[in-house]
Amino acid sequence: MPATPTTSSINEEIVLCATAHELVERVSLRGPHFGRDWPRTWIFRGHGNSEWDLRPAAFRSDEKLVRYPLTSLPYAQWSNREQLLSEAQTINAFTHESNLSGLPIPNHLPVLEHEILAPFGHDYNLSGAEWPSPVLMPLVGLAQHYGLATRCMDWTRSPEVAMYFAASDAIEKTTQAFAVWGYALAAHQIHEIERDLSKRGLSSSSFAQSEYIKVVTPPFASNPNLRAQEGLFITFPVKSHSIDNPLAERVDFRDKLLEIATHFRGSSKIALRKFVAPTSEAPEVLWHLAKQEVTASRLFPGFAGAALGVLQQRRWRSPA
Repeated sequence: MPATPTTSSINEEIVLCATAHELVERVSLRGPHFGRDWPRTWIFRGHGNSEWDLRPAAFRSDEKLVRYPLTSLPYAQWSNREQLLSEAQTINAFTHESNLSGLPIPNHLPVLEHEILAPFGHDYNLSGAEWPSPVLMPLVGLAQHYGLATRCMDWTRSPEVAMYFAASDAIEKTTQAFAVWGYALAAHQIHEIERDLSKRGLSSSSFAQSEYIKVVTPPFASNPNLRAQEGLFITFPVKSHSIDNPLAERVDFRDKLLEIATHFRGSSKIALRKFVAPTSEAPEVLWHLAKQEVTASRLFPGFAGAALGVLQQRRWRSPA
């Protein structure tokens, strides 16, 4: 059964794959959807449930956040300030726990504390700053990678890594279908250039000055897992002038990514692809990936990854 591509909106395409082999072939950078694109121009993300949106953990619930102590409201009613201060509390706690454990922290502790706690200042809304700042991003990325809720979302430059996480998670959660997302970086790169020109007064584009999504590649030296997974992050920084908005801005990154793509690339080029396959095909996907050495032992360097790699072999299924 051939895959059936269907365009669900401008710049977006959904590709339905009936078999593991079809998914692996179509998501490959040498396959029909990416084979003519330049290297390193697409990034990918795997979802164990195809119904999930592109919203980071901090925008879905407060389950993995340290709640700002001065709020008594339920999560759904938080203001932008309560959202931001809870995220800052979480990163601050992570910094101190890491330091107490003797772990290397990216940057000097006083510098990080100043940046983390900046939103608690009474005149922060007038500062013109954004949170998390570029100085904080390596630390926030580290917290995100180890399971805390942040406004970052994990992506990878490797479609095979994205498939591995989608298939593994789908088996754990026994969902109906899983998905691999792909996003073209071209429009985003143009947006970054326009923003830089705007800051220098060389562009009057109102879109370049709007709230935006950032793509961040953190340093790999302090995070071997992230290096092995070719990881990077997408995030939506808070602008200081919007901290007093009465409701937290918990955007779906899909909407923002498509907004950027439509503005800079027009409606003729696909910028966001979603490949969907039934969960019943996930064990065979892991089998195909293992033949390319995309396994837990490679993606999680260390004894824990090696042990997980052994256990996951029980879930491989070779083609019939």
